[in-house]
Amino acid sequence: MATIPATFEAFLAGWNEPDADKRRALFAQAVAPDVEFTDPLHQLHGFEAFLDMVADFRATRLGAVTVRTSDIDLHHDCARYHWAIHIGGTKLIDGFDVVRLDAQHRLRQINGFFGLLTITG
Repeated sequence: MATIPATFEAFLAGWNEPDADKRRALFAQAVAPDVEFTDPLHQLHGFEAFLDMVADFRATRLGAVTVRTSDIDLHHDCARYHWAIHIGGTKLIDGFDVVRLDAQHRLRQINGFFGLLTITG
């Protein structure tokens, strides 16, 4: 699955791209047309709804930069990774995504979680 790193890089670049047309092109490489996206604030379906949500994120969090903070753990069509969002060098939030990929290795189901899991016991 050599295309997986490129898919994830395009996805991350899309979150950080200020230009809407360039952002659309990046996400078209990385996100399935029938994407399902869920996090604590959103539950949406479809590419256009996803693009609208990212555009709103960029408009309400000016200067936000999303970075992946872990490797990508991948098996079959499932992956997980950690990320963080910074504005002006200050970290706003840590989180992680658990995703499923389609046959073209695009993200088709994205389940985002805010914060990091704590280890107990």
